Amino acid sequence: MRSLKEPIDHEAEIKVKIELAICNYLAKNQELRAKLELARATLTQNKAEFEEERAKVTQRETMLRGQVNLATIRGAQVAELAVSRQQQLRTCDQKMERGKLREEIESVSTQERCAREMVASRDQHIR
Repeated sequence: MRSLKEPIDHEAEIKVKIELAICNYLAKNQELRAKLELARATLTQNKAEFEEERAKVTQRETMLRGQVNLATIRGAQVAELAVSRQQQLRTCDQKMERGKLREEIESVSTQERCAREMVASRDQHIR
């Protein structure tokens, strides 16, 4: 009779092992599903944070490009102003130089007149 019980016990033992294996599989599967859901939630949150950071970076880039464009425009305006000022200075220098030359010419003319008057005066005394 023992031989008849052994297959029954052996089958029951196998069924218990199979049920244990299935329970372990289901528990592990449930644990992995929970980890997967947590990973998905983390990924979704990370994507949202990434998009938020990307939007901030895009906004910052746009602002910096605007500042660069403004600085470029201002630089061009400053360069134009510098050229204009240089031309004005040259014109002013030329006018000042002309004024000095006129004064020198007037001074020389005055000296020449005085010299002629002195020569004319001497000539009158000599005669």
